[in-house]
Amino acid sequence: MVLDLSNTYIFNADFTDTSLKKVNFTDSVLVRCAFEGTDITDSNFRSSNMKDTDLGQDQYDSAYINDAAVAPNIIRS
Repeated sequence: MVLDLSNTYIFNADFTDTSLKKVNFTDSVLVRCAFEGTDITDSNFRSSNMKDTDLGQDQYDSAYINDAAVAPNIIRS
């Protein structure tokens, strides 16, 4: 991983159209964050709480996200 943001709390962040390749978000809390158009290839979201977080389908498929990370209201646009 290039950047370690594991165990962090990130609220209302707009990462739209940025590059976050190989970022470690493991066990983080991401509330109302936007990742639309963001390159999260090989980033790790395992066991993260992603409440009201918007991940585009392309981005969702390119990152490491397990069922423990997917909150019931995660947005997959």
